[in-house]
Parts: sequence; C-alpha cells; structure tokens
Amino acid sequence: MDYTQILLITTLAVTSLFLILVGINLILVLIELKKTLKNVNSVADGIEKFGKGFGSGVKEAISIFKTKKYKS
Repeated sequence: MDYTQILLITTLAVTSLFLILVGINLILVLIELKKTLKNVNSVADGIEKFGKGFGSGVKEAISIFKTKKYKS
C-alpha cells in the first residue's frame, strides 16, 4: 500500500467515526427536545384550562351584573 491509500483509508475512517458521533448526538438532542415539548404542551394545556375557567367565571360575573341592572 502506498501513502495515498493509507491517507484515504484513515480519512474515511475518521470521517465515518465523526458522522457516527454526530448522529448519536443528534438522536440524544431530539429525545431531549421531545421531553421538552411534552412539558411545554402540558403547561399550555394548564394555561388553557385556567383561561377557560377564568372566562366562564367572568361570564357568570357579567351575567350577575346584567341581571341586577335589569331588576333595579
């Protein structure tokens, strides 16, 4: 084997190793992103439930004031 073949094989091996490591890192990042999005989704659902409850409470309060206004 001459030096060119050794250099090409070494370069391909290092490049392959680098791509494998980048792929593993990408998979780990995507797993963390999935966990984070689940947490954000649960927080958003909680805020939505709070908003719906708050909205219905405001509607009830407005209806109480409207009924008192008409009774006077």
